Amino acid sequence: MEALSQQALSAEHCILHALQDRNLPIQDLIVHFVNYRKLCQTLIFTDIMRTQQVEERMWTVHTQARKWFSDEYKQLCNQPELKVQRNAFRDLYSKFLRHSTRFYREHVGKLNEAFRFPELRAIALMAVPNMPNAKPRSQQPVNPEWQAAALKSCHRCLICLGDLARYRAADGLEKKQNEPNYGPAIQFYDLASALCPSNGFGHHQQAVVARASGNHLGAVYHLYRSYSVSEPHPQAGSNLKAEFDKIASARRKQELVRKSAPNDLQGPKQAMIGWFVHLHYICFKGREYAPHDELEQEVLSQLSYEVKQRSLDGDLLRMVMVNMAAQFRAIAEFQSKHSFNIFVVNSTDFFDRGSGRGARALFLLVA
Repeated sequence: MEALSQQALSAEHCILHALQDRNLPIQDLIVHFVNYRKLCQTLIFTDIMRTQQVEERMWTVHTQARKWFSDEYKQLCNQPELKVQRNAFRDLYSKFLRHSTRFYREHVGKLNEAFRFPELRAIALMAVPNMPNAKPRSQQPVNPEWQAAALKSCHRCLICLGDLARYRAADGLEKKQNEPNYGPAIQFYDLASALCPSNGFGHHQQAVVARASGNHLGAVYHLYRSYSVSEPHPQAGSNLKAEFDKIASARRKQELVRKSAPNDLQGPKQAMIGWFVHLHYICFKGREYAPHDELEQEVLSQLSYEVKQRSLDGDLLRMVMVNMAAQFRAIAEFQSKHSFNIFVVNSTDFFDRGSGRGARALFLLVA
């Protein structure tokens, strides 16, 4: 085991050195990754209980390589006279992402082959192309600790697969595509959230996609979901604050709620969503805001109209979930700063402007 760990560490050093050596052919870098992944995978299946440390280290090396590829590719894109070199480099960058994607897909399949329990197999069938849809063979129950470790390993793989798909879309590696296609990335993040609902990483990464797409409601929704689970993403709180700062900036620039043409059927809906996220920004900041009641009534009025028009689709559910998650955060923040216990007793309107926590609440404060 120790010898295998040293081999993996040596392979990792080779990759990191290759990223600094501009004279090394990129094909050699890709070959180094093939060897490194095999060593890491052997380590994982040798001791599944140590998988998190190995997988996180392996993914860190992948992200460092991706950053190198992305930076180099962007530099070439800024030099139109190097079109031939740019296209050749794009193919190699794309090859690196494809090989990485294939590895993580196959790793999910191998986890299923090794442990074979229903939850893991259900995810493997959706994540691994052309996987035979055969019933799992009968076997002894899997050790619960091994099963938990395998589920977490599969969850990490799904997040990595989503990130790889997101990198491909963000850097414009898809030919003949004008807009980034984040659909594949979102599918992997959705699978990760379905596999481990108590883990906030899937929602956090979907918030990254939403921010890149300029979708403020989506970003706030997924960041609140990432924050409000038992295993929140460590950056969910800080990134939620950053998103609200971005919303405030868009409001100051008059980009949050834009005037729409009379024949734009989506215009009123988008305006209402803009006011909604602005209202949540005000509540999140916890500052006195004189026209708060007026803003709240405007949002409710527009929401009532849009609900009657049946034009909200999934956005209504997102807004409801944002309200609930914001209330959860407000209670948690309040309890952390005051010696109060909170009990649900009946419906009452509560707005504590002094502490900066505002929402429609279903609780009573008891000293």
